[in-house]
Amino acid sequence: MAGDMLSHAGDIRTIQFHGSIISTSRVHFSNQYRPMFHLLFIVLDSVTRTLLVFNESFVAFGVVDLFSAFVFLLLSGTFCRSYNIPGVYGVYGALLVVFTGIAPSNMAFETLFVLALLLLARVTTVAESRRFLFLFVVVAVSLWPFHQLPPVMLTFVAGLAVILHLPGLREWLPQFGVIRLRKLSGVVLLLPFLVGVPGYLWWTHAPYFKMAVGRLFGLAATGGSAATQQTSVLFEEFGFTLFEFGLLVLKTRGPTILLLMLGGLGGMFVLLPQHRVETPRIPPILFFIFAIGGLWTPLEFVGGGLGLGYGRALLMIKMIIPLFVGIFLFVSFRWVRRIRRDHFLTAAAVFLLISSSLTAGLLLHQASLQSSPWVASGNNNIVESELDGWEWYLENKSAEHGTVTLARRPDRFMQFFLTARERVRRSDNVRYAPGDRRTTVPPHFGNTTLGAQFGDAYYIDTAAGRLNRLEVHPEWGVFVREDFERLEADPTTNRIYQNGNVNIYRVTNATKN
Repeated sequence: MAGDMLSHAGDIRTIQFHGSIISTSRVHFSNQYRPMFHLLFIVLDSVTRTLLVFNESFVAFGVVDLFSAFVFLLLSGTFCRSYNIPGVYGVYGALLVVFTGIAPSNMAFETLFVLALLLLARVTTVAESRRFLFLFVVVAVSLWPFHQLPPVMLTFVAGLAVILHLPGLREWLPQFGVIRLRKLSGVVLLLPFLVGVPGYLWWTHAPYFKMAVGRLFGLAATGGSAATQQTSVLFEEFGFTLFEFGLLVLKTRGPTILLLMLGGLGGMFVLLPQHRVETPRIPPILFFIFAIGGLWTPLEFVGGGLGLGYGRALLMIKMIIPLFVGIFLFVSFRWVRRIRRDHFLTAAAVFLLISSSLTAGLLLHQASLQSSPWVASGNNNIVESELDGWEWYLENKSAEHGTVTLARRPDRFMQFFLTARERVRRSDNVRYAPGDRRTTVPPHFGNTTLGAQFGDAYYIDTAAGRLNRLEVHPEWGVFVREDFERLEADPTTNRIYQNGNVNIYRVTNATKN
């Protein structure tokens, strides 16, 4: 999240202070595909009078983050209440999602998604569903610059509501029969919709999705970092035991796993005949979305290159899971109320299960925030000292020498501090091309000197970069405290800047005095 903030804030400042929208291929992806998002914040800046100036750019993201999280909780509770589920259970389910980590984009997507479901659930006629389809298509198009998947998913939901006549689906779902489209127009709409939306996603805006499917079916080059490949690296190359692997999974994805477990139980309560009477009526559209998410998740885990993290693979399923968690809590508490007084221990066990689940989710989330060699974070938090360090570096470094760093995406900082022309001119000496091994340091600093390895260069390490991020970069090896002590003793390095978080070294072939 913090890295995304840097990129977007940098683009906003470029437009704001230099009057240009970047179109060159030498700069970040978001410059080319998200200008409306950046212009929107320029308008916000003009209304709030320099809210986005310099480092205060983060204030706007924080406001959006907080507001969307609040609305998400409110809508989740409202949706549950509309199906005779006490709203508090929907809020509990949504809170578990919040515990897994808040990002402005995720909360905005999930908020809009729950709102869409709430509105679709109230559709009673085909005419109304068509009006909602128009509304959702407009919203989805406006959201497209943020990210490709949620708008596609939202449009798919709205299209199903029209094509399959949502009110009639309520009677169809329990029998699991075959959908009979009543009108030829439904078939005409269905085919281009099912082909067009995934096709547009595949060929235009989502090479990541294309790569995942290609690898799954053997249509793309081998390699990458699918979940199965990453797991084998941990066991075979790093010697992880089952206990250590389980600990890593809990630290990095524990809250999400807990969500999926509770949501899965809620889904079972709805599907199993013996529990269907006790559960509220759920709109069938939820099961379509659950199925889409269920297909997407294994596709990502088995076929995808997870350079962006496991969270992307779970994006779709996480949008719908809070509602099923709410159902699980609702059915559990209703069951407890029906238990006779002489079965006190049974009721106590159910309460213990629910309370321990909520507590475990919170504790796992808090544990995953702490800096540790066992924490693999896709976007580490960026603090003021890190901004200060990179600003000093970009102002003082020699453009003749490249950069060696463990820091998370140094191009993010370059995008935040430099103008568009400066980024293009200096990209080669700040960030090396993909595949260039000089973007990382030797597996252990004591094996050789940095001067012998890289020649004249700069080396930067930060608190975030010192974390062992096996999830995304298993080739980095395991860094321990002694490695950084060896770095200080390296005769070819000379520390030229430090602020308690960021360390910047000048690396040369000559031995320091």
